[in-house]
Amino acid sequence: MATLVDETLSVARELAATEQTIRQAVDWLEENKGCGWSCLKCNVTLGRNFAALATRQRQLIVDAVCHCAVEDFETHPALLWLVTLLCDSEFERLVQHLARRAPFERSVAIRLIRLSFGNQGAWRFGLTHDRQRIIRAPYHLHPVLAPLLLDATIRAGTRTEDAMELLEYFEPIAHTHAALEEALPQWRSERARHESASRVEWTRRAELDREATEKRRAVEAEQEAQFQAIESSGPVAVLNAILNCETAALLSFPERWAKMPEYILDTLPRNLLIETASRLLGEHASRPWRGLGMRITHLVKSRAKSKERQVWLAKLECSPLEERLRIACASNWALTFFPTQWASELVRTVSQMPAPLRNPLLSKLMRIRRRGLWREARQALLRTHESQ
Repeated sequence: MATLVDETLSVARELAATEQTIRQAVDWLEENKGCGWSCLKCNVTLGRNFAALATRQRQLIVDAVCHCAVEDFETHPALLWLVTLLCDSEFERLVQHLARRAPFERSVAIRLIRLSFGNQGAWRFGLTHDRQRIIRAPYHLHPVLAPLLLDATIRAGTRTEDAMELLEYFEPIAHTHAALEEALPQWRSERARHESASRVEWTRRAELDREATEKRRAVEAEQEAQFQAIESSGPVAVLNAILNCETAALLSFPERWAKMPEYILDTLPRNLLIETASRLLGEHASRPWRGLGMRITHLVKSRAKSKERQVWLAKLECSPLEERLRIACASNWALTFFPTQWASELVRTVSQMPAPLRNPLLSKLMRIRRRGLWREARQALLRTHESQ
């Protein structure tokens, strides 16, 4: 009884130690994988780091790989990828570890075969510094392990059917097993038939894609002809087309219409611009069309402000220059908002400006940075102020 308990405890300790080494190996892989498993450069770097490991740490990772069960390889595929980096003696140790688990259950053997066949480490880590590929047969083709896996997967009553399924994985060594060699001609014939059918299907799909592309290009050419006909009628016709189309049709319009410059939009009727902007901003239009709507809205507002400015300035034109400049100084606008003709008049009559008006004018003029008549007026005021 004591012996049984000791054996159970020994097995439990061994399992716990194995799980710990697997966890440590996985942690090392996570720390050294670089930007990810799909990056060939980082994978080559990882392979070099593995080769440069200290003896004890390398032994720990090799122990983890050589003591993994099928479930561990499925949970942590990167552990299986490192099989490519094992040296010959370490690879033989992995094979012997797997062979000691024989006889295999059929489901376990099939999982082992698929894991070995689909091991991505062959191309992820099998590249040396001089870009030469390391070629090593997967472990399911090893002369020690292959017979054990085949014995577990090829059943007595279904030798041919099982062999046909396994030849995809064992074709390189089919001559070493009677059932595989017997099914090889039929499997090759079936594969040739499947490849021929695949080529026919690929050709059919390519032809369908070509026909669909031609139809799409014909429709696009017809639409382009319609768009050019609308453009030839002028920008008013373009905005009318945008205004009167359905929402789905708006997506098919060329985006060059959405980039219509402001100097052309400025020549169009105000009502048409307002209706077009309302249509574009009121629907779930794409970004270029919403941009056109926002530009039109800004243009309409600018027009209104410009007209308001012109009306207000026209009323001031009848007032004397001194009164106009006093109103300009009291307003919230910069002097550049006002006509440059006022600046010309100020330069000519600067000596006649009363002193109470000069200080507000200078305060306003000192903020001007751009060159122009208003800066000349500022210089004239400063000279007059210094002379007095």
